[in-house]
Amino acid sequence: MQCLTQLNATDFQVLAIQPDTYTACTYILVQPPELQSQVFNITADEGLQLSAAIVAVWAIGFVVRLYKQSLNIDEKE
Repeated sequence: MQCLTQLNATDFQVLAIQPDTYTACTYILVQPPELQSQVFNITADEGLQLSAAIVAVWAIGFVVRLYKQSLNIDEKE
């Protein structure tokens, strides 16, 4: 990211020394690779781990639901 300051109504200047915080910048110039969301930028192995975790949570929920149903069965039936 690059910090831009406004010189006049139509001209801007990139600061030679970039500040630690960008609160003093008029505008921030960002390159496309910096805009990519890191949430969806995962490898195949990470995707496999994520899908396995989701399936595990569903399986645990299914088992808990079956256990809950088994506790609610009347003895008359």
